[in-house]
Order: sequence, then C-alpha cells, then structure tokens
Amino acid sequence: MLHPRRVDHKIKASLFFLNVDERRVLGAIKIQKMEEIVFETKDAVDWSYRSEGVVNLVLAYTGSSPTFLGKVMRIKKIRNTRNENGDRSGSCLTTQEKLIWGEIKDLVSCQNKEIVDYLFVKHVMKPLLGHKYVTPGICLPVEKEFLESVKKIVTSQRHPWRANTLSVDTNRSFALLMISQISEYDPLDLFSGSKDRIHKAIKALYSTPQNSLQVFLNGSLVFGGFRGGICKTTSKLELAFEHTLKDFFKTEDDSGLRANAFIELVAETVYASGALDQLLEVQKLDKYNIEGAIHAYYDLVDQPCKACQELESSKLSNQFGSMHSLPQDEKVNILKGFLTFSTAIDCSVMISFRPIETGLSSPSSHGNIQLESTKQEFEYKGCGGWETSEKGWCKFLKLIQ
Repeated sequence: MLHPRRVDHKIKASLFFLNVDERRVLGAIKIQKMEEIVFETKDAVDWSYRSEGVVNLVLAYTGSSPTFLGKVMRIKKIRNTRNENGDRSGSCLTTQEKLIWGEIKDLVSCQNKEIVDYLFVKHVMKPLLGHKYVTPGICLPVEKEFLESVKKIVTSQRHPWRANTLSVDTNRSFALLMISQISEYDPLDLFSGSKDRIHKAIKALYSTPQNSLQVFLNGSLVFGGFRGGICKTTSKLELAFEHTLKDFFKTEDDSGLRANAFIELVAETVYASGALDQLLEVQKLDKYNIEGAIHAYYDLVDQPCKACQELESSKLSNQFGSMHSLPQDEKVNILKGFLTFSTAIDCSVMISFRPIETGLSSPSSHGNIQLESTKQEFEYKGCGGWETSEKGWCKFLKLIQ
C-alpha cells in the first residue's frame, strides 16, 4: 500500500464502499439490496483501520456478516482548515471542472461530492484501465454517529505522522529528511515490462518495504506495518514471515523458500496481468506536466497567466508561452490529461491470491498463475485504489494563491 504526502485531516460524513471480491459482492446483493443498508453507531466496532492516503481512510471489515466479508470501506477525510477555491455555483464541480468533463453528463450534473468521485472512477478511470482492475464500488449512507465512533476507534491505529500531535515551525528555512534505510527499489524496474526487472523490483520492496508494501493473510497483517512501515526485513522478520506462509506455499522447509515463492508469485502476476502497462499508458496522457498545464488553466479561468509573468520577470525561457494561442478545446484536453495523470500516478495496487487445489480448477473471471517453484496454481484478482482528480486540481489552486 502506498501512503502519499502527509496532511492532517479529520473525518467527513461520507463513505465509499469498495468491493474487492466480485463474486462475493454478487452474492451479497442477492441476500440484501445494498441501497437498503445504513451504517449505524453499533456497526463501527466491525471495522478496523487498514490504510489511508491524502484524501481517504480505508477500513477493513472484521465482523461476521456474510454481506461484508472480504470488503473494505473508504471514508472521505477533510482538512482541519479547508479553503474552497473556484466557483461551484451550488454544485460539486467548479465551473472550470464542468468545462473539462462536460461530455460526461452524469458527472457534471451530480450534486453530491462522494457520488462525483464514484462517477469519475466509473466513467474516466475504468474505461482507461479496464473493468478487471477498476472497481468503482457502491456508495452507502452512514449516520454521523457511525463516523464519530469510527474516528475514535482508528485514532490509535493510525500512523503517528498522520496524527495531529505536533505543529510545524514555519519560520525555519531548512528541513532535514531522515532516512533510516535506503531502498534499492526502482519504480522504473516495476514498470519496465521486463519479467526480470519486475522480479528485481518486488525483491527490493520485500527487502525494504518501508510504507510501500504490506501483506495480509486472511485479513490480518503479516508483513509490513501500519506505523511507518518496516525499514528493513531482518532475519527475524523473514523467519516469522516464512512460518506464516507455511500453509499457503507447499515447500519442504523454512529456509527462505516461501519468501522466494511469494516474491516470484507477485512478480509473475504483475508481469502476466499487464495492469501496470495500462497504468503507464494512462500516466502518459499528461504531455506537459504542471509546468505546461498551468498556462492552459489560466486561460480556462480567464485570468492573466502568473506563470508567464514570473518567467518574464526572472528573464527565464518560457517554452510554454505559445500554449496560450492554442484552441480552447486543446487546452481543455491538456488539463484533462493532467488531471487523469495525477489520479493514475498516485495509487495503490491490491492483489488477492488464492491457492487452487489440484484437479479443482474451474472457469473463473479471475486470472490464474502457475508457480513453477512450488508446482502450485493460484487464482488472483487485482484492484487499484486512488485519490481522484481532486488532488491534481488542487495543484493548480495552490499555484494561484
């Protein structure tokens, strides 16, 4: 799981329900209509902290209801001090956002911010990345008291650097970045499309997982950590991980074979699925980065371009100055590409595995991987999670403040 930049928030009364097991979801819908469910105060004890990003808090279900087994809940967070920017005119989207996403009628007409996020994933990210890897989820109503109870439960489980315990001395000119262990992980290896380099990337993440890799077995964390992650995998941690996987991988002993099998399984799945190849293509939709897109933004909001003014006053080269002469629809496409890129570049990838007993394989919508080292077959399902285009839009707003 990836943890983006550190910003303190408080919980807002909104919820996004993410389905991570497609077949169980279908079964759950047959048992009870999801839209009839409302989470109350008493339900809070059945959810525990799993992870969080800049915008959302993710909880895992720990109760016994068949409807929610294998599910996670995504709850929106809100900044302690939140400044709204842009003209929303009684809508969830600003006038500029409506212009950018105007062809998606459901999105621009929506009056609920949480539903807007859901529709963005459904209509923008899902067609780009494929239905196999993008699950919009189901939006469910919650009582305010439920969220207040959840907040109390997860406060002690959050990363210390997520908690609002210290203030920042803004009078300082420098900050010291403390690194306890340098990681050998290179994202270029993971996105290379080469089986050997992907294996190298997963092995590096296993050696120094930090806050970039977590492993859960039957819903319980068995590798990685909630509070800042594990800086380096020691021999003691590796031995414990080996023992944990003894019923998952069929190996003769605990001499590192299971850990190697785990690395091989993840690497083979990442390579075979091709999901990261699609993700990389979406990231390429941004051709100019924020240094170029900001020029299109100022034209969109009909304001003098501060970026050009600053470059002119500094007597620096302005390679994007000609962007102001582009047609309006091209500027809109530039901004659309940047916002989609901003969503795709800040995401977590979740992969679920299940061993298939010999001779019991059956047709499934999930993928299958044959692990040569243990002579086992595994069923897998991948899913991505991200912070929506709001984060990218905020980059523009910060630049004009």
